[in-house]
Amino acid sequence: HIGKEVNSNYGDLAPALRDDVLYFASINSDTVLVMKADKSDAKKEGNLMKLYSSKVTGDTYSEKTQIKTFSQEGKHISNPSFSDDGKKMFYTICDGNLLHPDCAIYESEMKNLEWGEGKMLNEEINLKGFTNTQPYYAKNNGNDVLYFVSNREGGRGGMDIWYSTVNKKGDF
Repeated sequence: HIGKEVNSNYGDLAPALRDDVLYFASINSDTVLVMKADKSDAKKEGNLMKLYSSKVTGDTYSEKTQIKTFSQEGKHISNPSFSDDGKKMFYTICDGNLLHPDCAIYESEMKNLEWGEGKMLNEEINLKGFTNTQPYYAKNNGNDVLYFVSNREGGRGGMDIWYSTVNKKGDF
């Protein structure tokens, strides 16, 4: 537990450290959350994951701040991952349906020390009709690769790990 500046009373997940800033998703509520058995109120704003950041100095974390650039009403925002140079963030936006989520992977660029508005990645990654989530950007044998999880056809069943290489133009 790294402290109340970061941790909430509910779910805190998908931490990613970049340039002394911890990025993570959280349901940051200071009230008791009660959800109906049919999950019909899952899209209530207080029940949704949002992206936060906290500046890290040694063993100390600053009070978390919501990254409002990515906020969308009724949507979960989570799973940050970064390009090697830290100028691109990949993350997931899900529709809030807890039983059958519809998720897509987005990309945002850092400009003037601010994250720009995100754009959904193309159909090579976000195949329509399937959930696409949990991006992880990495190098593999000198190539830039985006790993992600999807329930698309051709897998071994359920949510499988997929990957796409990135060409010099940044296309998947």
